[in-house]
Amino acid sequence: MKTLCHKQLHFESLFSKEVIADFEGGHITSDGGSLLLRELDKRYKVTETIAAGLQDNRCPERITHELRSLVRQRVMSIAMGYEDTNDAAKLRGDPAIKITAEKLPLSGPELASQPTLCRFENAAGPRQLHKLSQKLVDLYLKTHLHNRPVIVLDIDSTDDPTHGAQQLSFFHGFYKQHMLHPLLVFDGLTGFPLAALLRPGNVHASHRADSVLKRLIKRLKKHYPAAHPLLFVLMPGLPCPGSTGCWRSKGSIIPSALLPTSASGLESLHCLKQPERLLNKPVTSKDCLPACTHRAGSFKRPR
Repeated sequence: MKTLCHKQLHFESLFSKEVIADFEGGHITSDGGSLLLRELDKRYKVTETIAAGLQDNRCPERITHELRSLVRQRVMSIAMGYEDTNDAAKLRGDPAIKITAEKLPLSGPELASQPTLCRFENAAGPRQLHKLSQKLVDLYLKTHLHNRPVIVLDIDSTDDPTHGAQQLSFFHGFYKQHMLHPLLVFDGLTGFPLAALLRPGNVHASHRADSVLKRLIKRLKKHYPAAHPLLFVLMPGLPCPGSTGCWRSKGSIIPSALLPTSASGLESLHCLKQPERLLNKPVTSKDCLPACTHRAGSFKRPR
């Protein structure tokens, strides 16, 4: 069978000019995938929504890079794997990255430098960050329009090692390293991110999980009234007396991914396999999860 080879790929226009990916030489970039991200951004208006939720307090007469351009440059760079702002030293002149920031690839001015991006990232306050977190949920609701019989929230904390004197960097006794300890929440069925909270490196895995989930549960139940039950997949360390009591009060089922101990043994592992059976078919009121009880040293009663 003859292989079909495309010599050119056409993308959405930029300032009434055609955007064409050509494989026959000329100005070369290794970040052509950013053009695909630009197409998605045009469809769902992600960077436009982020920029609308931020406040620009800079002096208008001294602004070289508009807020929307900074947002596009930073978001696209992270999406392409360049999470360090130091990468801007090389990327600010990359033709593909410049196109994603709505700049002409050759004749357009260079994008923002590392110091400018660093000031931009640190300018957002708590209120703006809270507003952005709401925008992330808005995007989820926008891209998941159909009603759903069940919603799975995959909740986990992760260790982000630090090297230097970064803000919020502290030593964590369990991980035995200096780190940040962010909390992440995903849709357990689609993998869509629903929340991301940056936390100090020395806090407990469940720190502020209640406040994040209360906000999510309220919005999800309002938008998907037929979704019953809500399933929580909790990683080790998150199930604690205060958290589980809060989530049970919402009428939700909580299968926990607990580490097996000498007390729980294989029985707890058997319980963990049951949510998989639930998720392979529509959930009804007749469905139930087998239960096993275990009492940790900090628990007042078996759970």
